[in-house]
Amino acid sequence: MIPAAHAQLLPGLGDRLGDTVRDVERTVEDQVISQVGSTLDDTLDTVGTLFEGLPALDGVGEIVTSTDVGNTLGDTIELVALDRTLDQTLGLIEGITAAIPGISRLPVNVRGARPIELDVDDGWPVVRNEWVVLVPADRAGEVEALGVNIVERTELTGARETLFIVSLTSDTPTAEAIEAKLAALGAAPSDRNHVFRGAAEPADLATDIAKRMSATTTIDAPKPGTLRIGLVDTDVDETHPALQHIKLYEADFVAMGEFRPQTHGTAVASILAAHDTAKNRSDRELLAASAFFLSSDGTTGATSASLIEAIDWLQANGAAVINISLTGPPNRALEAIIQSRQKAGTIFVAAVGNEGPASGPLYPAAYEGVVGVTAVDTGGKIYRWANRGAFVDVASLGVDVPVAKPGGTVTRDSGTSFAAPIVSAFLGGWTRARRLEPGSTDSLIRASVRSRPKGGRDDTYGYGILSPDN
Repeated sequence: MIPAAHAQLLPGLGDRLGDTVRDVERTVEDQVISQVGSTLDDTLDTVGTLFEGLPALDGVGEIVTSTDVGNTLGDTIELVALDRTLDQTLGLIEGITAAIPGISRLPVNVRGARPIELDVDDGWPVVRNEWVVLVPADRAGEVEALGVNIVERTELTGARETLFIVSLTSDTPTAEAIEAKLAALGAAPSDRNHVFRGAAEPADLATDIAKRMSATTTIDAPKPGTLRIGLVDTDVDETHPALQHIKLYEADFVAMGEFRPQTHGTAVASILAAHDTAKNRSDRELLAASAFFLSSDGTTGATSASLIEAIDWLQANGAAVINISLTGPPNRALEAIIQSRQKAGTIFVAAVGNEGPASGPLYPAAYEGVVGVTAVDTGGKIYRWANRGAFVDVASLGVDVPVAKPGGTVTRDSGTSFAAPIVSAFLGGWTRARRLEPGSTDSLIRASVRSRPKGGRDDTYGYGILSPDN
């Protein structure tokens, strides 16, 4: 059983999905009963007509029961009528799925979707029996030589690295020995395939089947002067009017299930777009990496493996700043990829989380060098559920802010998730004329904040409140 605090990205999503699934079941049941009943009636009529045409069997059609028909003409019914019924039923399900608010469905050939099977390890949700291993590409053979069950192998493009997802069952006698061998691969961080959750609690859900891109799709190199920001989040409703002035690239990095939540990513993307203050926006490009799965019971999250692949894709395609509005446990492989991309000049901005002042640090915001963002209201008051600690670097508006809701509407929401993209837009150059110089993140933030705490920094506001539009 996954702890409630980490089970759902969206409060009440399980209930909403449960209601929706029951509606689907009732509709499908009605459709099947109607189709089967109609098919049996037609079949009985046909049988009666056939028997009436046979002199020696005249009248037999009057006493033929549905059981007799099933026993005598079952093959015909299965091959013709039932096939037609299933086609119509599947078509009905596809139509209903497309109309469910907040869910997009992927074409089944985008990625090989494996079952969503979750567990708990040390209090954190994980994918059952799965570990992630990150190794230099020239050492990938050492992992394969261990004889482990390799679920997935991905060649990362941002650096010569290979990401493995391996399956280790706890009841396998050699599991501990293999874990020790994985740890012994030197610069090869390995850890559980943790499940991260959104750093905010959106109040509602959103729509439509998103236009998909394969995770292997390449993007043209940015033109000189182009400012690319990367977004690791849920799927995005790219048809929303709030995003139409931004050139948007999308890719999916989820290996589990065919369904994707959309609300959170759409909201965060809309805040990035709203803080683009340039008159000429042709040089603004948003790269959105979908990392969140959605199960039929409403459980949603992003695995460590999905996050690693998403970060690699974003950095390899020129995202100078990467916004991550999600939280979870420390993960050695995820930390390694972030540190590697930081050395290459990529800036990471992350929401500190909404677990409250007494909560411990959440990641990736608490990793060294990641810009941890908290939320305040328009009066500068801290969001009451915001995490606090040394990992808080800066505050920005994130309480009762307008956000895009898939389907073309706008709502209001609160959370550190919605403060982080303001900082990302600022550091990415979308809210000001001059660009960020390498290594100047902290100094630029310190020079741009207001309401600085006594002593220059504290665990509540960090360096102070950033208001890039002022």
